[in-house]
Amino acid sequence: MSVEQIAPIITKALSANKTEQDEAQEQLNNFKPHPDYATSLLSILLRQDAPLAARQMAGVLLKQFVESSWTECPHNATKDVVKANILPGLGDSISKIRSSVAAVISEIACLDFPDNWTGVFDNLLAMLASGEPNQVHGVMKVLSELSNDITDNQVYTVAPVLFPQLIGLFQNENLWTCN
Repeated sequence: MSVEQIAPIITKALSANKTEQDEAQEQLNNFKPHPDYATSLLSILLRQDAPLAARQMAGVLLKQFVESSWTECPHNATKDVVKANILPGLGDSISKIRSSVAAVISEIACLDFPDNWTGVFDNLLAMLASGEPNQVHGVMKVLSELSNDITDNQVYTVAPVLFPQLIGLFQNENLWTCN
């Protein structure tokens, strides 16, 4: 399965025609077990030249995949590709895409951090410290989503490093007033 195969199905899923939607949903459900399903969705989500609605739908489908199938997914290489390539989406120029990417990252982090995604927090902190407004906004969306799900053990790992970064961020109004 490739992006070229799944993109038209996503477009069909967005159709106003209920029959087309149902057919597309069935096709998407059939693709779920395929090793390239998640990476194809990620590619569409991050693709700047794809229609916004298709990108958003890919984000929703990827989040649903993580929620329902990530833990049982036997394709570790797929998981690794998603985790290695999703973070730059936090800097997307479109706020809705940053939010979608943040939701997916938050779901993966809840399942894989810290044991199976050791570098994510350091990468998020680096993006936060970058001062690039879109990245800062994207990371703040992730942190907002994670704040509801973080465990006591994760707090002890995260808080000592995160709080000084947040204080620095809030002292610079230009960084936290991103539109």
